[in-house]
Amino acid sequence: MDDKGTESEEVSTSHVMLSSVRPGTTVKLIGIATWYGHGRNRHGHHHHGRFGRHRGIWRRLLELGLTKGCTFEVVQAGSHGPILVQVRGTRIALGRGIVDRIIVEVVS
Repeated sequence: MDDKGTESEEVSTSHVMLSSVRPGTTVKLIGIATWYGHGRNRHGHHHHGRFGRHRGIWRRLLELGLTKGCTFEVVQAGSHGPILVQVRGTRIALGRGIVDRIIVEVVS
């Protein structure tokens, strides 16, 4: 959201997808990615159009203690399967369906 209160879909060059972060890295939660158009996802299935505001994903992250702007550590990550993160003293496994859409900023 910019200073005028308008939502922005822009991603800063310092922001990366959580799925690309290495274990042992501390990151800050920035947002949820959206994309437009037609194509195939990483499993070869078709997706059509834009994903909405991701209220369900935000709700789930909030339930897990991951709020916008919070920092957390990536504990374990591989090329397949869930990613293990530690937030507020609790370890949480996040599935690839969510991880592939989370935008973070590397803190350390």
